[in-house]
Amino acid sequence: MIFYSIGKRVKNFVKVVINPKAYRRQVLGETSDGESSSRRIEVLKFPNGKIKAELQYINDKLNGISTMYYPDGTIKARENYRDGQLDGLTKRYYSGGQLMSEEFYRRGRLLYKRVFNLDGTLSGERRF
Repeated sequence: MIFYSIGKRVKNFVKVVINPKAYRRQVLGETSDGESSSRRIEVLKFPNGKIKAELQYINDKLNGISTMYYPDGTIKARENYRDGQLDGLTKRYYSGGQLMSEEFYRRGRLLYKRVFNLDGTLSGERRF
C-alpha cells in the first residue's frame, strides 16, 4: 500500500492500492552518481511473466525512453521523457506491430500528431 500526501495537513491523504496480481515490479539496476543523481530501470510484468513496461528514472522522475508492451510481447508505445514529462517523439503501435501514431511533445505539451491506418497510410495530421 502506498500513501501520497495531497496537502500540508496530515489528515488529507489519498490511499492508492496497487493490486500485486495485476503486475510485478522489478528494479533492474540502480546507480548513484554521488549525491547528484540516481538512475534506475524498472520493469513491470504481466501476470503471465511477460514484460508490460520498461521505465527509466533519474532522481525518481521518468527520463529517457520508456517502452510499453502488449500482453503478447509486441511493442505498444515508445515514449521519450525528460524530468517526468513527455519530451520528444512518441510512437504508438497497433497490436500487430504497425505504426498507429507519431506524437511530438515539448516539455509535456503536445505539438503535433500524425495518425496512420493499419496499412501504413497517413490518416491525418494535426498541429496543436
